[in-house]
Amino acid sequence: MAYELRFGVRIRAPRETVFERLLTPHHLARWWCNFAQVEPKPGGKFVFGGDYAIAQPEGHAFTGRFTGGVVRKSVTFAWPLFGVETNVTWDIEDAADGCVLHATHAGLPTLRSTCGSLHDAWRMCLGNLKAIAEGRGDSFRPDHYPVRELRIPLDTVLDVPRERAFGALVAPAELRMWAEPARDPVAEPRAGGTWDLGWRDVRPGRIAAFEPPHGLAVEWPHGDGVTHVTFAFEEKSGDRCALHFLHDGFPQEEDPPIVPLRCRWSDRLVGLKNVLEAGDAGFTEPYDAQVSGP
Repeated sequence: MAYELRFGVRIRAPRETVFERLLTPHHLARWWCNFAQVEPKPGGKFVFGGDYAIAQPEGHAFTGRFTGGVVRKSVTFAWPLFGVETNVTWDIEDAADGCVLHATHAGLPTLRSTCGSLHDAWRMCLGNLKAIAEGRGDSFRPDHYPVRELRIPLDTVLDVPRERAFGALVAPAELRMWAEPARDPVAEPRAGGTWDLGWRDVRPGRIAAFEPPHGLAVEWPHGDGVTHVTFAFEEKSGDRCALHFLHDGFPQEEDPPIVPLRCRWSDRLVGLKNVLEAGDAGFTEPYDAQVSGP
């Protein structure tokens, strides 16, 4: 049995605006792949690849082919991936405040990629699509570079004041919107308080430093010990701030979790950016409901 990924994404932009960003190379370069050659007709080629595609091709690029679609509404394409033919559908429906994009990737023999999880990588890309279609900036991309240090540094700019950004780290209602918890998140806003994103496979952490609006540091459980998660906010002009994120303190391990965690954190921080700048991460279903398969 193969895996299937299904996503719905609310986008506050007209359907035509979103559809243009699905098939135009310079738009695709901001959310899907470094480069693309597009022949948008049944049987036409869809060639794409680059450093931040959700998977890396064996050669220069993937060569898919369009298998159907409806003008300015939907497109389907076959994508040879991991030795099998997988199938992708992008379908857009109108909504009261814009549209909803439904994305499906079926026939996957695995969810593992050199960037981490295909599930998280897809979410990262779709979060960037939401941002650029709404006229905002994109941020993190799937990262396939080998791990050189046992740390995860991630930096981006948020179009909100740092007081607003800091608040989204300690308000359970907003944690629920961007962290994709499997259980109710907890944030006790004080040094020594519990900080729990509600991830299924992670125990609650403890706030080691609570310094609003400058930053938050958390002792994050890992095996029998702890690692360290730090959010630092730097004030920028125009009511913006820079987020400097770091997860470090990992022990030397035979199979370190850096790559899948890097992908997961990148996805969640794309979600945080959308929550802060647009009011929601955009996804229409819970995280676990987006995957089916073995």
